[in-house]
Amino acid sequence: MTTVQNMKRSRGFLDRPQSGWLVTYADLMTLILVLFVLLFSFSQVDRIKMKSVVDSFNNRSLLGNQGENTVQIDKKTEEQLLEVMKNEEEIQKIMETVSHFSKDNKIDLSVQRTKLGIEIAMPEVMSFDSGKADLLDMTKSLLDHIAPLLQQIPNEIRLEGHTDNVPIASAKFPTNWELSAARASAIARYLIDRHHLDPGRFVVTGYGEYRPSHPNNTEEGRRKNRRVVLIIANSNTPSSAAAK
Repeated sequence: MTTVQNMKRSRGFLDRPQSGWLVTYADLMTLILVLFVLLFSFSQVDRIKMKSVVDSFNNRSLLGNQGENTVQIDKKTEEQLLEVMKNEEEIQKIMETVSHFSKDNKIDLSVQRTKLGIEIAMPEVMSFDSGKADLLDMTKSLLDHIAPLLQQIPNEIRLEGHTDNVPIASAKFPTNWELSAARASAIARYLIDRHHLDPGRFVVTGYGEYRPSHPNNTEEGRRKNRRVVLIIANSNTPSSAAAK
């Protein structure tokens, strides 16, 4: 009798729906989808295809015939994922625009992905006269090309001014720090005044000679160090410095 009762209890336990693992499984499916989105974002993006992927996840059943147990991507999450894809489209366009501009104008203009975001290094030769912080027409033209694309995304924009280690001493710029900061500010001001980008998106920094990208012991190295780097941050979340 005890054996039969135990068997009934065991069968009763097995017959009861075990729903706890479904939460974990659903979380796993969501993580897989997010991972897919992140990997997919590093290539050219087709938003229609992305929408179909989200829909397919919404329509898949976890337990075969038990269609009520389905992984659902809520509307807010779907909109966020599609927004990520839209931003990536604009980022890709910016990178292509900069590359074409560099090639068409035969200038040493680099654009690359880093852990911070998209970095566009604008050399002094195309941006400013020696010892000055007034924008040259070449840089204005580049900014005119990418500004409409920057308007389409909310990402933070960081501008970092850099110089070589040759001292400067003028009434306007006592040190390379002031010069580098003024140059970075000039680019930010142009994007804000001319193209009406939100000033709250910008972080402007002058590093002077203290973060060289090349050794300063040759003219070539010093030339490459004189630059302003425009960074389109990976996230639209303000940095801690900007938030203070």
